[in-house]
Amino acid sequence: MVNISPIANPVRGAISRENISVYAKYVVIMTLITGLLYTIQVKYFLRIELESSMYFLPLLTGMIFGFLVGKIQVVSNLHAKLAATDALTQIYNRQIFSNILEGEVHRASRYQRPFCLIMFDIDHFKKVNDTYGHLAGDRVLMGLAKLVKQLNRDSDIFARIGGEEFMILSIETDLEGARKHAERLRKAIEEFDFGGVGKVTCSFGVVRFRKDGDTANTLLKRVDDAMYQAKKTGRNKVVTELELNLESQPAEA
Repeated sequence: MVNISPIANPVRGAISRENISVYAKYVVIMTLITGLLYTIQVKYFLRIELESSMYFLPLLTGMIFGFLVGKIQVVSNLHAKLAATDALTQIYNRQIFSNILEGEVHRASRYQRPFCLIMFDIDHFKKVNDTYGHLAGDRVLMGLAKLVKQLNRDSDIFARIGGEEFMILSIETDLEGARKHAERLRKAIEEFDFGGVGKVTCSFGVVRFRKDGDTANTLLKRVDDAMYQAKKTGRNKVVTELELNLESQPAEA
């Protein structure tokens, strides 16, 4: 059973274990450097015999300076994370995903490595917003992102690319493996209870990287077509590029 806990707020990251380790690292480093420089200055330049009590002020200064440097690093890391993530769901945003996809296309072309794209969209999401309100819709998006993130592999790149649309980049995965993963996600979403909203379903499109000239744009177009064919042919299903009818037109979301 998947546990859907609240999605972490990155603004609260200042008290996370990771950030505490950043503070500790810089405090230790700056304290050691300050103590060493003070020893060299007093003992070898001023030629004064050192006593342990004389280290208090310089070491305290080093600790304070280290804390300030650590604070700068933590804030910098936070800003970088905020720039890379979707504010609501705390997964990658569209811009970052596009950059990662471009890099993966280049890597796969050069080294002949497989990867797939999975795109999915919440069925009739407008009805959720109209019936239960936008706050309830936001809770569905957050819960869905948390559910999928827990079911994805660590290597999967997961992003919200707009509204109720999501994308997964599955590295080192063939089409059949990606299809199975999409089906596993579809079933988990279908069975999950989203609180006051109840049940929702999603439609999935799945495509693979083709080594004969695929680009990020051709992949995105093909996976979008596959997802909309899933919508047009009944929703709550997975359509791969092997089933894709290129003449199909997008269905109403």
